[in-house]
Amino acid sequence: MIIGYRVRRRELTEPLLEQLVRSGFRHLEWDWKWDGNSKSPVPSTKELMYAKDICSQYGLTISIAGPNGLSIAEKVMPLRQVSLQLWKELYQASEYLKAKWLVMELGSAGFKSGNSSKKRDRVGIAKGVIGEIVQAVDDGPLLLLENQRRLPEASQKCYLGDDANDLLYCLEALPEDRSGVIFDTGHALIEQVPEHTLRVLCSSIKAFHLHCNDGVTDNHHSLRQVDIDANKSYWESVIDMIHTGVPAVLEIEPLSEALLTKRLIDEYRSE
Repeated sequence: MIIGYRVRRRELTEPLLEQLVRSGFRHLEWDWKWDGNSKSPVPSTKELMYAKDICSQYGLTISIAGPNGLSIAEKVMPLRQVSLQLWKELYQASEYLKAKWLVMELGSAGFKSGNSSKKRDRVGIAKGVIGEIVQAVDDGPLLLLENQRRLPEASQKCYLGDDANDLLYCLEALPEDRSGVIFDTGHALIEQVPEHTLRVLCSSIKAFHLHCNDGVTDNHHSLRQVDIDANKSYWESVIDMIHTGVPAVLEIEPLSEALLTKRLIDEYRSE
């Protein structure tokens, strides 16, 4: 069983890694959510060398959660080309790190999720761009697409990837040994039937982002026994997959709360 922890870009420090290793974590996901203030959403050579060396020193495998705000489904061609080039650089950076995977979100669009024709067109754009990114490296890490939360019906916006079929459609263009889904357990709880989404994507899931919420707000709280009891079939299926070898990255803060979830998963046995 491989349990990892998400670490934000500037929190990758020796004391934190010491604590993670002592607590039994075996994997670290470097969260490269771009705030728009730095010069580039791509790690610098110095940052890459530091991350590679420190993870090697502590015996941790690594993955990267790519930045949002770089939409590969952008309608405007010049902007899409900029995003494509930056994602290629991120994928090459992942290869340099010997990362297990790079996480990608498909982006958002200014229409309701139920607008199937518009949505398929935009997801189709993403599908073509993803294929180009994977070809940028001969033998790179997994490129994992993340399922997104469903926005309320009244919203005039949607996230591409808030429907399992969006992800399956994109994966058609990618080699199976280089791609897959990273299943976000919290996103699937919001405005969706989570066990259905899990079942549809099950054969494509290569890793989990694990956290919980109240089904309304994506607030990343720890998983508790009461949450499992409220949605037993869903959470037991997730935990069973983790116990059989699918890696799980805990997206829970603070670390003390993440440790409660780790202990629950470590000790949990379905009836």
